[in-house]
Amino acid sequence: MLDSALAFERLIKNPKAGSRESDGRTQVTWDNPTELESYINKLQAAADRLTSENRRLRKCHQKMIDKVLVHIKFYLWC
Repeated sequence: MLDSALAFERLIKNPKAGSRESDGRTQVTWDNPTELESYINKLQAAADRLTSENRRLRKCHQKMIDKVLVHIKFYLWC
């Protein structure tokens, strides 16, 4: 999940890989619709990967919580 989060961050911080403005920032503008659409697609794909991995992590976490609760209930029952 960390790799996906870092990849998403890189896309946000550097939307046009390899290019920089004179002030050190990189911007995507409406001037080039093809470039803008490509950036949006990359950003959406990165967000989808991150979301999917986060859901998987939350599901594993919930399973662990459920197992712990079963053990606690059993312990309290004894």
